[in-house]
Amino acid sequence: MLQCIIGMVDKTKRAVSVLQTRCNQDREDLLAWARKTAEETEAEVKRRAGELMAKTLKQTEDRVAEVKRRAEEAVSDVKRQAVVELQKAVRAAEEKANEAVASAHGKMEKAVLEARRQATEDTLAMSNHQSDSSESCWNCGRKATETCSGCNVARYCGPFCQHKDWENHHHVCGQQAQANHQDNSQGGGPPTSVSTKEPGTTTSPAVSRMTTPTSSADPISSLSDYVMKSTST
Repeated sequence: MLQCIIGMVDKTKRAVSVLQTRCNQDREDLLAWARKTAEETEAEVKRRAGELMAKTLKQTEDRVAEVKRRAEEAVSDVKRQAVVELQKAVRAAEEKANEAVASAHGKMEKAVLEARRQATEDTLAMSNHQSDSSESCWNCGRKATETCSGCNVARYCGPFCQHKDWENHHHVCGQQAQANHQDNSQGGGPPTSVSTKEPGTTTSPAVSRMTTPTSSADPISSLSDYVMKSTST
């Protein structure tokens, strides 16, 4: 009986020992599975995190590229619009410049015509005034005692008035001298001596006449040319 009990105790001990061994083995297996599962889970999390980061980076790059493309298109549109506006401004400036040039040219032509007309009127008025003054000095109006040897028409009271009036008289003196020379040549008489000094020079007056420089230029043409040169400068 005692041996039977001892045998049962031994069996129970062996069963408990086996049970403990199996429990320890199950615990170790459970820990190994837990570690393996954790490692796999961590690896999966890392893989998914990497994929998500790569996807996010790709989306970000795509958005940045799209923003750059839109910005470049906007800049190109602004440049094209600026070029168009600049071309419009240049055309408008050219039109205004052409209008200003045409207006200035018209004003200049009007001024030249007016100057020619005024010069013609002044020359004719001066010629008429000098033609009417046959006995008076053409410069001061006093009684004339000497005659211009260039045209035999102008009358002066002395050399001073002759040189004083030469600025106005030289426009018509040459024409009158040529007319007198042609009349003397046709009539057979001796020609009147005419001095060829430049305007503004002084000469010694004769007893009854004064030697005066002559000019063969057309007074209207010379005045017109002078006005044209003054206007162009």
